[in-house]
Amino acid sequence: MSSSTSTSSTIANYAKKINQTRRTGVEIVLDNHHDGKVYTTFDALSGTASISAPHDAQFDEIQITLEGVTRTYVETVSPASTTSKTRAVHKFLKLIMPIQASSYPSPRIAEAGKTYTFPFNFVIPQQLLPTACAHESDAEHVQLAHLQLPPSMGDREISIQDDLSPEMSKVQYSINVRVLKKAEAGAKPITLVEGLRKLQIIPAVAEAPPMSISADDGDEYLLSKTKSLKKGMFSGKLGRITVSTSQTGAIVLPAPESSSVAGTMATVELRFDPHDAEYQPPRLGGLVTKIKAGELGQEL
Repeated sequence: MSSSTSTSSTIANYAKKINQTRRTGVEIVLDNHHDGKVYTTFDALSGTASISAPHDAQFDEIQITLEGVTRTYVETVSPASTTSKTRAVHKFLKLIMPIQASSYPSPRIAEAGKTYTFPFNFVIPQQLLPTACAHESDAEHVQLAHLQLPPSMGDREISIQDDLSPEMSKVQYSINVRVLKKAEAGAKPITLVEGLRKLQIIPAVAEAPPMSISADDGDEYLLSKTKSLKKGMFSGKLGRITVSTSQTGAIVLPAPESSSVAGTMATVELRFDPHDAEYQPPRLGGLVTKIKAGELGQEL
């Protein structure tokens, strides 16, 4: 038997031993955390990661990370009328907590029945690293927009409210802990055991300037509209009525732990231009409003 085959077999035995029980052997505790808590930009994420193994197992490194991942899928129907899903996963954020060598046991063997605790501390960044958006863009503000952290989306396990996201789109944040064992030269380390703790993050963003709306945007945005009015189906024109408004201020969400309510206000102006000076404006019977929610794609 070659040395490489022996090494692979030994590592496989370590992984098998440490995963024999149903317990993952990893417990992640966040300080001052409670169910439904929402974190935002510059919030501190501190706590401890406790690792225990049911059997003695040798390892090389403990990795504690703050990660952000997007997940999506599309359904395709084959000629045989079977449905399949094409999935895509992209990791846009990975912060690594450094662990001093003195914090590890010597030798690096996880003893059966013993718990090893490692503290961690992260701060939710204001934006991603420039490498997260390396493609060419026509303007600098495009790259700055792409470097903003996306909010948590689509994860029903941690969100107590429906965020209106489609089932096939998810943005997830988590604290991840992995116990790693070095593999052969050039190969990726083998994960002996891992665990994670999901988080809900809604980052703070600066208010954007008012949108530049042109005539070509009439299908989506309309700040003024005029309609002709008649006295009856077979009668002459009564005049024209114009409804107009201006862009409202941004809806500023309150701090995650605040009890205040977010809101904004739109002022609608009605103008009546009679066809004849003797005609009076029609009586306003009621005003109906409708809110249309949509999503803006963000390339990472």
